[in-house]
Amino acid sequence: MFLVAVEDSDDFFAEDIRIENGRLYTTVTDGVRSFKLSSVLEVVPVELESRSPVERIEDVVASIKDLFYIEVADGGPDPGKVSFRP
Repeated sequence: MFLVAVEDSDDFFAEDIRIENGRLYTTVTDGVRSFKLSSVLEVVPVELESRSPVERIEDVVASIKDLFYIEVADGGPDPGKVSFRP
């Protein structure tokens, strides 16, 4: 499955995509839609919902660990306060 973003159109999910003769062809539930490649902003593969929500959340948390150093305060005026540092 793919998330497709096209100029002057709402983003939509496509079951399959292919490129032929400078056009992007997308298979959707109601048929096939085609767009000029120059009008396509982004095509992103989307993982099916076969995993549990907890597994997906764990993946998101793991991906942002590199962005922030997370520290839990041991003492002080507000014990348990979490601070984020870029």
